[in-house]
Amino acid sequence: MDLKSVYDHFDTLLKQTLNDTVTELSDLDKQIAQLTDDVNQARQRGDLSENAEFQIAVDTRDFKMSTRHLVYNRLKTLESETGEYVSTGTAALGSVVKFKLLTPVAEDSKYKTDFTMKIVSHILGDARKGFLANDSCVGKQLLGRRAGDTVEVVAPFGTLEYKIEGVY
Repeated sequence: MDLKSVYDHFDTLLKQTLNDTVTELSDLDKQIAQLTDDVNQARQRGDLSENAEFQIAVDTRDFKMSTRHLVYNRLKTLESETGEYVSTGTAALGSVVKFKLLTPVAEDSKYKTDFTMKIVSHILGDARKGFLANDSCVGKQLLGRRAGDTVEVVAPFGTLEYKIEGVY
């Protein structure tokens, strides 16, 4: 995957994910407002200790509010990825890193040995699409490194060695 296609694909994915997250947040706000009305109506009916509608509305509202908090945090993380990234030559969140697997693999192996990936947050991480999560085992090792550096990644099936060819 070339550099331009990584950036183009990332912009498309980020815009779609931001739109989906804003829509989800808006839907949760509407549901919470309705549940708050339900709680208030149940309160007006009197004895709350035996009012199942009240308890269900309170529990559901609390769950939706917790979910809203998680979605809001996801939105803030996504918004942090919309800024312009300025390459300093050091791998960081937002940079595109070109690296090569140095650990020998079988010649007939179906596994790739050359990679060009954008380092993103865990929310957008998808290595098959060229987006490496900053908290993945490879992502963690690449952060803070420069072109020419070699990194070792401990994976479940052994240690892999990569050479960084470029940071953009």
